[in-house]
Amino acid sequence: MDTPQHPLSPSGTSLGELPRLRDFRVERVSSWTYTGGKGKAFSLPAGQTAVLADLQGPGVITRIWFGIDCVRRRIPFYLRKLVLRAWWDDEAEPSIECPLGDFFGVGFGRTSAYHCRAMCMTLGQGQFDGFGSMAVFLPMPFQRRARLELHADTEIDVDLVFYHVDWRTAAPEQLRDMGYLHAQWRRDPRRRPCDPAVEAADTAAAAANNYVLLEAEGRGHYVGSVYSIENLSSGWWGEGMDMIFVDGEGFPPRIHGTGTEEFYNMGFGIQAMHAIDHGTSLMARPAEENDWRGQYSMYRFHIDDPIPFTQSIRVTMEDGYGNNRSDDVSSVAYWYQCEPHRRFPCLPSVAERVPRHLPA
Repeated sequence: MDTPQHPLSPSGTSLGELPRLRDFRVERVSSWTYTGGKGKAFSLPAGQTAVLADLQGPGVITRIWFGIDCVRRRIPFYLRKLVLRAWWDDEAEPSIECPLGDFFGVGFGRTSAYHCRAMCMTLGQGQFDGFGSMAVFLPMPFQRRARLELHADTEIDVDLVFYHVDWRTAAPEQLRDMGYLHAQWRRDPRRRPCDPAVEAADTAAAAANNYVLLEAEGRGHYVGSVYSIENLSSGWWGEGMDMIFVDGEGFPPRIHGTGTEEFYNMGFGIQAMHAIDHGTSLMARPAEENDWRGQYSMYRFHIDDPIPFTQSIRVTMEDGYGNNRSDDVSSVAYWYQCEPHRRFPCLPSVAERVPRHLPA
């Protein structure tokens, strides 16, 4: 018996295989579906939740696109106040829970023009509190059901929400070996005593205080992160080392880096760049050397080099040498795993999500 063709295999996406005929069906749920008639978008009342899609499987979501218009009513940091959640196969807890802008690669409630293989964002009417659109292309398989919601943690109604959820049908056996996409937003609320001029004497002890991007249990693989940092100390902030602990290993882990910017495939500072799987989606001062004030977001996706785990994974990053800094750090981690997943920590309140400062 022939092995069923994997619906997301390279043979289905490479240019040379593009003429190959397919037998799946492509469908879309959109804000047009939500409103009906001539409506293309809808208003989302403050404090309310919209069910964007409730799909019956088996299938794979291949694209989610949003366009949010809060320009007329000027909702500050609306991309941190809108929260995207997703549930797969009637699970009790969401597998995706993120402020909307961070999920699409840009922190601090900002809009910024960038693109990579996994996602993109366009810059509309201004870098702060303006109009922007965003899309994600990470595959999201589900066997029985997929439910996506958007919650407005805003003080007033959101003017207009435009969206698409594109998905394709699949046979159950085609999804047999697939994990479910998970994405989680975190922010470190601590203000550590710090001195950027002092390095920790005991690296192992300092590592216990690392910023945690991801803690997951089960079987799966880590596929990427967005890391957002605002310089709240002084000088260069990028020398913290990444440390990834797989399946309960101790210090030092097998995956141990040499600096924050190097983890995101840069070095000697960070650069304004949009590579296919890594780069800067938000750059405070792309033209000024040796001035690292302001807000930055970096992304790296492990499309060709995922990090598998069979029991657990802990992805961490120092904030400066031995955590000798105290910056505003937040992140989104993306990974695939079998269900059930470890329950996420409670999403911080709006007051704990919004940036501490206006853009520099």
